[in-house]
Amino acid sequence: MLRYLNFSAIVTLCLGVAVAPATAAAQVDASSALFQALSSTLSLGTHREAWRLPTVTLDPTGDATVVFAIRGEGDDAQATRAGALADTLTVLRTVYQSPEAAQVQMLTVMGTFPFKSTKGRAVRESPVLRVVLTAETASQLDWASLAPEGVAAAVDTWWLQGAFANAGNEPVGPPREPTPFDIAQAHLDETLTALAAGEVPIARSQFKQFFDVWDDLDAEVSERFPAQYDALDTELDRAEIAILHSQPADLGAAQDALQKLRSYLVEISGQFD
Repeated sequence: MLRYLNFSAIVTLCLGVAVAPATAAAQVDASSALFQALSSTLSLGTHREAWRLPTVTLDPTGDATVVFAIRGEGDDAQATRAGALADTLTVLRTVYQSPEAAQVQMLTVMGTFPFKSTKGRAVRESPVLRVVLTAETASQLDWASLAPEGVAAAVDTWWLQGAFANAGNEPVGPPREPTPFDIAQAHLDETLTALAAGEVPIARSQFKQFFDVWDDLDAEVSERFPAQYDALDTELDRAEIAILHSQPADLGAAQDALQKLRSYLVEISGQFD
């Protein structure tokens, strides 16, 4: 079953940024055109109380951002996830095949869905999917043959929140008691979720909680997985500096380090008990 509940998230539609008047007008026009293009290719209903396209922006440097609310398919987690992947491909294709594509240097796409954190009872609309596709990479894609399941391998950056990725695939039977390793991974996932949403205080809190659990695992991981440990520890140091010791926090470096760190943890998770 899905661990998500209906949740209304109303986010202000942002069209353009404050720059010189002429430039600002051009960017607003471009953002408006992208919004209209996406509105015509994405089905606008979400089957829940959420605005389908809360954010469509294109700034003067060519950075475009699209945030879309993932359509709910009742209790069918796999159908909801499949729809999210199909919609992600639609957004990527629409932006890079639009008349405004020449102005886009990098596109960030985030899909949101109601998500309950590991602590507390609050359920909030949060990013569960994040994709980055540069214009250079987009120019090399065969859009006609690209399928939703191939997007992850085709883009520059791909992230899918763990609970959303695995919802509906839970084994039948009594639930397994989470191990300290599971808890560490959960805090790491929530750190990434908070960073994707720009919620730095939450990211710092979750990362500190990750560290609290990791302190008890560090020696065992070092002993059992020496081949991965040095690289893992390097990314952990990078993330710590970027999140906890940089003012302001270096979000780009933090996300890069944490995603690499997470890939190492996923690699060893099946052997960790």
